[in-house]
Amino acid sequence: MLSEVWAFLRDPANLKVLSWLGGGVTVVAGGAWAVFRFFLSGGDGAKGGGGDPGQPSAEAKLADTIVNKIFEGPRKPAEPALMAPGLAVGYFFNFLEPIAKQLEIGGIRLSERANATADDGSWLDFDLASTTIQIIVPARLSDESFQRCEEEFKQCLKGTIFLPAQKRYYGINYRVFDTGSDKRLTIVDLARPAMVLKRCYQDMVKTIDTDPDSQDDRWRGLQQVELAAFEKTLRKMQTLGFGVLTNRLDVVRRG
Repeated sequence: MLSEVWAFLRDPANLKVLSWLGGGVTVVAGGAWAVFRFFLSGGDGAKGGGGDPGQPSAEAKLADTIVNKIFEGPRKPAEPALMAPGLAVGYFFNFLEPIAKQLEIGGIRLSERANATADDGSWLDFDLASTTIQIIVPARLSDESFQRCEEEFKQCLKGTIFLPAQKRYYGINYRVFDTGSDKRLTIVDLARPAMVLKRCYQDMVKTIDTDPDSQDDRWRGLQQVELAAFEKTLRKMQTLGFGVLTNRLDVVRRG
């Protein structure tokens, strides 16, 4: 089954169709087929974990290598890759890019009401220096981890920001911190595209048992590579004309 999938993906015509799916979800973004051989073969290090706690894990190093290859090249256009980088790129452009551009040109206007409009009373203004963005990413691709992320996300307030460049109102979750001398805004979002990774392996790849009670340790290692690649890709995107997010974007792992 897996060989048939990759035969399909290696066809340039199919790659062109599948390269962007679901409004920005890149299925094949280029990278290293070695990641699949590494975990599916059960080779050395495929079980994940262990090693010197002061050094990056094998999973983190592998994710770093693959993401760097995608961004820095050269690469073969038909080479399959991890799924996380494409998901992260779509997430960045759908959520982070509009906010980054607004911060760059004039700061954020926030209504503390969900679904607010221009006629809904007072709006609060936050400049770049007083605005940060926090992205919640699951620590593991498990239902338990997803639930913990959802619980933390629900603790945030719901409000509305206005993006003049797009001429639209945008619902957000947020926290406001009063320092006494001023107020600081943290826009909070749950990176649900990262959570989709589990379904990708369950419903598309189907070669690794993703059940949390499984005795197959390969999934533990592979999911950490994917999650590390998701975060690494977001960091890399900051360098592609979005320097405004430097020191403004905080990616946190939960669960």
